[in-house]
Amino acid sequence: MRLAAALTAAAVMLVATPAHAADRTLRATPGNVVVGARGGSWTTLRATGLPAWVQLIDAEMHGPHGARNYVDLNLRNVPGVWEGEVVFGHTDQPGKWRVVLKLVGENRRATGPTTAFTVKRRTTLAATGGGSRARGGLNGVLKRLLGDGHSLPYARQKVRLYRWSGHWVHTATDRTDARGRYAFRVRTGKYQIRYAGTTINAAAVSDRNAG
Repeated sequence: MRLAAALTAAAVMLVATPAHAADRTLRATPGNVVVGARGGSWTTLRATGLPAWVQLIDAEMHGPHGARNYVDLNLRNVPGVWEGEVVFGHTDQPGKWRVVLKLVGENRRATGPTTAFTVKRRTTLAATGGGSRARGGLNGVLKRLLGDGHSLPYARQKVRLYRWSGHWVHTATDRTDARGRYAFRVRTGKYQIRYAGTTINAAAVSDRNAG
């Protein structure tokens, strides 16, 4: 009986310890940061459930190709909620960024919860194209933003066409040519052109009407 009681108590302790750790959370909002050619795009880091002894929090961000960024998290209007904002622009490395919290206070240091978010550069679906592919139908050029702030045609990418009939229905797929051009033959109706994006280039959507 004593052995059974000891095993039961140990099981309770094993369950309780992970539950307490799970209360410590770190989130990035938004989790997908899309940057353009001008200004910056923000994400907010929000940590909750941290120990009462914490007085300072440093958020270390590790990006692609060794890129790094840092931001301090501070207590705001809500008790126990630590927040900090970080801004990204087109010169920052696109891709997945990992965040690790460093907790400091009362002569103690510890590693806090982690999270991740993505940084992507903006893409656009221009309404007009050029050359033979632009004769009739819905046509245009897909462009992507570069690290220097310029946008260039994006070749060999799939672009999908959807038609509205009470809901969006996929009707066709085209692949951009060497000049980023795409073209669809359509009948009268309401359409939407979509580009799904990549790990470093954001998705794009363009609403069009035909007829």
